Amino acid sequence: QETIREPRDLGTIRSDVAQGRYKTYGEFVRDVRLVFSNCLLYNTDVPANRDIREQAHRISRIFENEWARVTLLLWEQSERGELEVRKEMAEKGEEYVDRRLLNDDNEVTLEDLLGGDMDDKL
Repeated sequence: QETIREPRDLGTIRSDVAQGRYKTYGEFVRDVRLVFSNCLLYNTDVPANRDIREQAHRISRIFENEWARVTLLLWEQSERGELEVRKEMAEKGEEYVDRRLLNDDNEVTLEDLLGGDMDDKL
């Protein structure tokens, strides 16, 4: 069995969510994925661990499918919000800049324009 260098479990994740410890969705997703990765690493591929590994794969797939659905909903909500902002600004005759691309200094960065890791943007 491998030594788990960064232990993580779903109970701790639930507690961290309830206490508002995650600053980004990406941090949350990383920890959930780490749970399944650790499970597969610790429970080596031997017959005695087959059921555990199958369950880890199954639950991981369920999580990834649900996360994809949630990500789409978040994106759709964000798009609707941006459409409202565009409409309001057009009515005022103001220039529109996609606020989701602004950094802390209210500047659009090249990295943001080129894309980047979706998890970091959510």
